Amino acid sequence: LKDRLYLTDVARNGFDGASWPEAEDALCPIVGEVDDPKHQRKFPLEIAFSEYGHIAVSGAPTTGKTTFLQTLVMSLALTYTPDEVSIYVMDFGSMGMRAFSQLPHVGGIAELGDDERVMKLAQLLTDELTERKNKFAQAGVGSIKAYQETGAEKIPYIVLAVDNFHVMQHSYPDLE
Repeated sequence: LKDRLYLTDVARNGFDGASWPEAEDALCPIVGEVDDPKHQRKFPLEIAFSEYGHIAVSGAPTTGKTTFLQTLVMSLALTYTPDEVSIYVMDFGSMGMRAFSQLPHVGGIAELGDDERVMKLAQLLTDELTERKNKFAQAGVGSIKAYQETGAEKIPYIVLAVDNFHVMQHSYPDLE
């Protein structure tokens, strides 16, 4: 194995500085590489959000949770257009997610101590989810893909990356 693995070593063709390639319907970013020695093969590690929904990453301090979230956000931004995915971040850790604030995909970053921004972001996401539930119910569907197949407006996937979830739960116990 290499000492370092770069996202560009395993990711599909992505943003080339001018445009994004046409993406699949599914939200399935590549976040690493799987080494399968039993079958003598390596292949990209993908997260099939559109198939499985939510994920959680846990681990002890300094085990790579923030690095994973940074890789996820970068993979999403390289692979999908801002019209295909909207990214929001709640950073209660090392504040290492600030680097993504200028990406066109990022709708907002709220950090520990900025209570007003944290609460506004939480309300914005709650309102958006409520609106989408109503749209999906009216269309008789249960997913973005099914909604768009009805000929309805194209809406982006929403990804909320929370760094240091435990701190968020402790500092903002009323957030759901």
